[in-house]
Amino acid sequence: MSDPYYNFYPGDYLRDTQDLSLTEHGAYRIMLDHYYCEDELPSDKERLYRLCRAFSENERKAVDVVSVKFFIENGDGKLLNKRAETEIKKRKEFIKKQSIKGKKSAKVRWGNK
Repeated sequence: MSDPYYNFYPGDYLRDTQDLSLTEHGAYRIMLDHYYCEDELPSDKERLYRLCRAFSENERKAVDVVSVKFFIENGDGKLLNKRAETEIKKRKEFIKKQSIKGKKSAKVRWGNK
C-alpha cells in the first residue's frame, strides 16, 4: 500500500529515541518513511545504506545502530518494525471502513437514479 500519510506520535518517538544521535535520528526517520510508504524495508545492508543515502562511515554506522535497535529481520530479506506494522494495519482498516462508508453513501445518494 502506497499511502501518503501515517500517524506520527512525537511523545512516543521521543521517549523511544532519547539516546540516538542526530545522524541516527535522520536514519531512523528515513527508514520509517520508506517503511510506511512501501510496507517494507530491505535487510540487505548495501540497499539499506543506499536508501538512507548513507555514504560516509558515520552515516552507515547510524543505519546499522537503528536497524538493530528498532527492526527485526523476518528471514525473507526484509526488516520489520512492530509499531509500524500495528499502525499500518490500523490505517488499512480505517481506509477500508471509509471506503465502505463512501460506497453506502453513494448508493443512498445515487441509488434511485
